[in-house]
Order: sequence, then structure tokens, then C-alpha cells
Amino acid sequence: MSTIKDTILSFEGLENIPDAFIGRVLVLRGLKGDDEYTADKDTQVCLAAADCYADMVNTTDWTENKLSQTYSRTSFRRTARELYAKYGEPEKAEALSLTSPKGKCKERW
Repeated sequence: MSTIKDTILSFEGLENIPDAFIGRVLVLRGLKGDDEYTADKDTQVCLAAADCYADMVNTTDWTENKLSQTYSRTSFRRTARELYAKYGEPEKAEALSLTSPKGKCKERW
């Protein structure tokens, strides 16, 4: 069997989530990452994954030299909404929004 933390990390797109994000979510949900994942914990684990997706919606993309990391915010938001609605927290699904500002450069180099 796998642990709760491993189960959350197995969700599509959450494999590289920062430990600080997942640690915070586990504490807020009253879960211990090292505990064994069982079916009776499925609802809380799925809601914890939804919280992780919600946190990742506003994560900053970055580029350094030829290495870059971008996130699919629409996919994260959609998946979080689906998990919240399915597992009993539809009010969170409605409140989830994208807050990352998008800018445009008005001047050319």
C-alpha cells in the first residue's frame, strides 16, 4: 500500500508540487502524510488533492536559461472544482478563481 502523501502526489500534475504546499494541506485536513492510504480516507485525500490543485492555480511560471516550468492553470482549476464538487465542498468550487495577473509589455526592445 502507499502512503497518503504518495497517493496525493500520484494525482495528474501534482508529482512536482512543493513539499511546503502538500505539508500545509495535510495539516489543514488533519492528515498525516506517512499514514497508510485506505478507502475510508479517500474523501479527505481527494479533498486534500483539490486543495493542492487550488494552491497550484496561482503558482508562478519561471524560466532560467534553457530550463523553464509552466503550469496548466485551467487544468488545475478545473480538476480542483471537480474534486470539491464530487467530495462535498461545492462552495469551494464556486469560489476558486485565477488571481495571477497577466501583463503586457507596451514597449518594444
